[in-house]
Amino acid sequence: MKNLSTRSKLILLVVVSALPALALTLYSAFEERALNLAGIALATILLLLGAWYGTEVFVLRNIRTLLDTARRVRSGDLGARTGLHHGKDELSQVGREFDEMAETLQGRDLELKKAMQELQEQAITDPLTGLHNTRYLRELLPREMLRAKRKDSPLAAIMIDVDHFKRVNDSLGHEAGDEVLRQLGALFKTSIRGSDIACRYGGEEFAIILADATSEGARRRAEDIRAAVGRLELHHGGKPIGGLTVSLGVALFPYHADQATTLLRKADEALYQAKSAGRDRVVVSDAGTAPPGGATPKSRTAPAS
Repeated sequence: MKNLSTRSKLILLVVVSALPALALTLYSAFEERALNLAGIALATILLLLGAWYGTEVFVLRNIRTLLDTARRVRSGDLGARTGLHHGKDELSQVGREFDEMAETLQGRDLELKKAMQELQEQAITDPLTGLHNTRYLRELLPREMLRAKRKDSPLAAIMIDVDHFKRVNDSLGHEAGDEVLRQLGALFKTSIRGSDIACRYGGEEFAIILADATSEGARRRAEDIRAAVGRLELHHGGKPIGGLTVSLGVALFPYHADQATTLLRKADEALYQAKSAGRDRVVVSDAGTAPPGGATPKSRTAPAS
């Protein structure tokens, strides 16, 4: 320092005195830049977190919706839909395709159920008369008898046979005979209540099951049917078929039988008693005991008209 000139000493003094200010300035600049970098890093992290959260909420929520709807469809709920129809992303397209598939399956399911119902109706319906067939009668009658037993109420079976039906077929042909059976089927449909059952038992024989029917009530209903058949005006091919009569046999549960097959047999036996007695009449079975308090089922024969 002794060898330095006065001027050099002054310059050195100025430089040394300026060093703290310069250091402070450099530190401030570095600190500001560090803060800026930290801010940028923090903003980037927040953006990444927001993107991740948005993906979680949007994508995973839609995936869960698809899976839940698929489970519902698999369990049989063909009306389930994802509702992902409005977006243009891949998940929305998958949802739209899935909903269209479910709608197609639902339509096919309805068509299949309708076809099965039609097949079931055909299986229990006589195609000529539109009445139920024997198969339906044998399946339903035991259940109806159980219901009548629980209610402690009687049930009547009426067997009906067309008198001299062979003459119609022989003189006018089988088409005329079919027309007779169709007309009788239509008449029997209008002659029963909603709780009753009308069936074509086979050939020209029919069966009607009356719920909550006493012996006298069943006999009157059978008489009404016999009279209604006698009033029919039947034609075929523009020609009159002629007068038609029927014979009817009546049996009651539980007075004449406690089993379905036995009840039908007793009614059929009463029917053939009517045939043997001259046809065009009603006979109530004389088997079993009489119902209490009123109309007895003992050998009731209505006069021929």
